[in-house]
Amino acid sequence: MTPMTRREWGHLALVLVLAVYALGWGIASRPLYHSDESRYAQLGWAMWENGDWITPRLEGTPYIDKPPLFVWLIAGSVGIFGPTNFAPRLIPFFAALAVVGMVYFAGRRVWGHAAGIWASLAWTSAGLTIGLGRGVAPDMLLAALTTGAVLSFWRALDTGRGALVGWVLAALAFMTKGPIAFFVCAMAGLGYGIFHRRFPWRRLEILVGVPVCLAVMAPWLFATYKVCPQFFPRFFVSQNLGGFMGEVHHPQPFWATTVYAVAGLSPWSFLLIPTAEHDRAMWREPAVRFLLFWALSIIVFFSLSVAKLATYVIPAMPPLCLVCGVLLARAAGRVRDSIAYWGFAAAAVGGAVFVAVHPVVRIGGADIRIASSAIVASAITAAGMGIAGAAALRRRPRAAAGIAVATVMVVLVPGMAAVRDYCDVSRSSQPIVDRNRELLSRCRVVLYKKRDYTPTYYLRKQVYHVGMPSELEYGLKHVDRTNLHLIPDHGLPEFLARNPLVAVITSPSGEARLREELPHLVAVDRVGTYVLLVTPAAREAPATPTPQR
Repeated sequence: MTPMTRREWGHLALVLVLAVYALGWGIASRPLYHSDESRYAQLGWAMWENGDWITPRLEGTPYIDKPPLFVWLIAGSVGIFGPTNFAPRLIPFFAALAVVGMVYFAGRRVWGHAAGIWASLAWTSAGLTIGLGRGVAPDMLLAALTTGAVLSFWRALDTGRGALVGWVLAALAFMTKGPIAFFVCAMAGLGYGIFHRRFPWRRLEILVGVPVCLAVMAPWLFATYKVCPQFFPRFFVSQNLGGFMGEVHHPQPFWATTVYAVAGLSPWSFLLIPTAEHDRAMWREPAVRFLLFWALSIIVFFSLSVAKLATYVIPAMPPLCLVCGVLLARAAGRVRDSIAYWGFAAAAVGGAVFVAVHPVVRIGGADIRIASSAIVASAITAAGMGIAGAAALRRRPRAAAGIAVATVMVVLVPGMAAVRDYCDVSRSSQPIVDRNRELLSRCRVVLYKKRDYTPTYYLRKQVYHVGMPSELEYGLKHVDRTNLHLIPDHGLPEFLARNPLVAVITSPSGEARLREELPHLVAVDRVGTYVLLVTPAAREAPATPTPQR
């Protein structure tokens, strides 16, 4: 590969600036949402606080559903920056930025600078990238590590260099989310062999790479087994095999994964689909077919799995973005096509920061986890750019340019609505905690019938739970419950009798139930889906913190 010129470095720097803006906007100000974000943030903070780097713990119970690499990185970030909104989000943020560089250099190595730039631009502005690059979940880190591993193996098969890097990254990907990492690498290798009609396996340095891979994983595996002997059946059988067979959460219909992939790559997916026959020679290239096989193997695997989420398809996005890069680099050389494609790129970049990955729309039996306004934006983009492309192909570049510009302007309207949806603070306890921090600091805080760990994270104190979150069920079977802050479903009246200074955080439906059971509780604040109730003694007590039992 030839050395990069100053102009090429400048183009890559511009894409990285765009990526920093698109992925970094609002990660410090936007509160952590309940469920996944609060869970992983609290796991990291608890690990940093208690110093147990072997077994992540959630509210004092072992949490062995996932490997610990993502939690380790969050613990380090939270330890440096404190329990802030942005500290746990830095991990997926930098992982997404790493993929920008990976797809650029992979595209440049095989097809040239233009393909690399287009591929990195497609990755930066894809809907799923914007969503997962700004949220606290291990999927973006998994995507970065599997992409790095496959690209390293690809380079090794072509040139004989980089195989050991691939083995290390594959091991780290396993430490992020389990055996799916090795499946992705194996299927990519199979695709390489099929379409290149050769497989120089000696270049992979298997005899050295496998021991290196095991050396990375083995210390944690054995340490965890020593602490939690039930780890192997729980992690490998229940979570991984059980997830595939449908014994855990998130059952979805077969077609849901395809919808997630199309929506996650949008608006670029609407460019790939209608132009499938635009450059037939490109689709016959072994490298392009290898990329498609790599991506489709992931989509097919999760289509066969009973458990499905939109986040699961993110490892398939980098190879699809590389295919977009090749297509755009070749089409941009034709005057009649370049105007439409540049207009499409402007629309994609302009709408990128507005894409959200939170449940708003439900299609059939599947939760499509993107904002409704983002779907509208993608639909407008697809229609407008389809018309612009048709005008360009009919040798009407001025009409194509006008339609492209109009689409960019129109797509900003639903895009701004998506920003409102994405920044909605009703799904986090931070506003109600910040407004009542002095009151909460002097009370024992109870979370009633609400699966949320943000109060613990923001208050930096233990919170009692009424109604056991489902992710704690397995860990509770293997610990002493007497030292945990869990209250039985009907044990709140007894708890209030023993502790007069209590604040209860619940939902509006939880408030209705508490009104019937404990009418003396007083509602002092409401924010979004959160209601704060306190005992009369807590409301009248002086501002002096009380120690917890």
